[in-house]
Amino acid sequence: MACAPTLAETRVEIYVAEHCTVCAYAYEVADGIRREFPAVDLRIINLSQTREDIPESVFATPTYLLNGRLWSLGNPSPQDVQERLSHSLA
Repeated sequence: MACAPTLAETRVEIYVAEHCTVCAYAYEVADGIRREFPAVDLRIINLSQTREDIPESVFATPTYLLNGRLWSLGNPSPQDVQERLSHSLA
């Protein structure tokens, strides 16, 4: 039986690129997540600089993954961030 992720297991990955004009806001979203949900494992992956394998669901920037699953293509609203992470941690 699968359990809901615990605080320590909740992971957010934000994929950005240097040429992406709306990715600057992704850093602000990340800062908000760090402030409001400090135990979330948050990573920002710059596609222009990484050598790691990129998931197939990442085909545009910014792309947000929550626990390895597609969360948002483009920046989510502050309300969506609050609802998704609160729900994920519940």
